[in-house]
Amino acid sequence: MSEGTKQAVEKQRPPNPMTAFINGAKKGTNLVFQVVIPNVIFAMVFMKLLTISGIIDLVGWICSPIMGIFGLPGEAAMPLVLSFATFFGGLTSTAALGAEGILTGDQILMMLPFTLLVGSTFAMYTGRILGVTGIATKDYKICYLTTVITGILSLFVMRILLSII
Repeated sequence: MSEGTKQAVEKQRPPNPMTAFINGAKKGTNLVFQVVIPNVIFAMVFMKLLTISGIIDLVGWICSPIMGIFGLPGEAAMPLVLSFATFFGGLTSTAALGAEGILTGDQILMMLPFTLLVGSTFAMYTGRILGVTGIATKDYKICYLTTVITGILSLFVMRILLSII
């Protein structure tokens, strides 16, 4: 068997399970330290600064009429907006508002599907999905609009489900 044929056969073999596990663990650990933890720390510090400075109260006052439609306090607008930039930031800022007593458990539960649906729209969705699919940049707005609509619908659906349960 020639050297080239030998290399082709070796490439077709499935990877050693232990090697695959170790490589996956390394990638997962890198993801946690390079993406998750920085986003969580950012959201915690950001929400604490908004709370200490009183800006969260202003946001709450301004956004109360809109957020009231969903049965949420106005302050809940901050995590929903943060969700577009960073999924983990949206989750963490929601938890921070819960810890401050601004959101109830049901309200946090209501916001989770929105955060999952729109999480990281601008950072990850654009760069990792739209950027590699070949969709024209001018068509991105349709993708973003779809994301926003499904997120808003999820708030209504969760409000209905929580009122039934």
